[in-house]
Amino acid sequence: MESKEELKFPDFRVEGKVALVTGGKRGIGRVCALALANAGADVVVADIEKSDQVIEEIEKLGSRALAVEADITKLAQIDRMVDEVMGKFGRIDILVNNAGVCFREPALEISEKTWDATFDVNLKALFFCTQKVVPQMISRKKGKIVNIASMNAIMPLPAHASYNASKAAVWSLTKTFAMEWGKYNINVNAIGPTFIKTEMASHVFENPKKYQDIVSKLPIGRVGDPMDVAGAVVYLASAASDFITGELLLVDGGWTTGKEIIL
Repeated sequence: MESKEELKFPDFRVEGKVALVTGGKRGIGRVCALALANAGADVVVADIEKSDQVIEEIEKLGSRALAVEADITKLAQIDRMVDEVMGKFGRIDILVNNAGVCFREPALEISEKTWDATFDVNLKALFFCTQKVVPQMISRKKGKIVNIASMNAIMPLPAHASYNASKAAVWSLTKTFAMEWGKYNINVNAIGPTFIKTEMASHVFENPKKYQDIVSKLPIGRVGDPMDVAGAVVYLASAASDFITGELLLVDGGWTTGKEIIL
């Protein structure tokens, strides 16, 4: 008699996991923190400012929470942040490198100050946060790292030279990390959002003509919501994505299909 195959269905929950989300006070970071808590994780919200309101929201979902104030462009503060998390929870299972900045300037007008600020937050902080977190993942031979890149990593927009370059570098780092740490059962992936309804993209939503022009370029017919990104984060943080690493998951409403990309 033929034995029936025992199917193991995908698990999209992150019950009992500890997630660290950088830039978690507002925007995409806040919603990702809440979505991870809703999926069962205990969540650490790291931000340069106090995040008490987000902590209350997480706790209402039934998860434990911790707010850590840190300027993650400073290595000493990264060390303190991770040590504080380890002291409370004993491990970090999921790292979401979300903190980011964007300066919209033509290439000829970019100053050294804004160039350095962009790379300090978008790349340096991401690299050294990851470097500090990963050793304890290696020791347990398990971990999930999700880097918030951008669709600009593969389809640059004009007047975004420093942002485009930093997000392309995030994508390159993601692949490098995936190659180096796959043997330790650590998955490293990136997400590439399009225009998302956040404070960072407010210049788009406050300009009706620009907003309609952008929507017209999106095959799905709308701009993104932070929860669209959060859904992808939860997926890449869960066991359902265990065979996926070194990938850039575009959450772009079809923008990069190339439908009349003219701004």
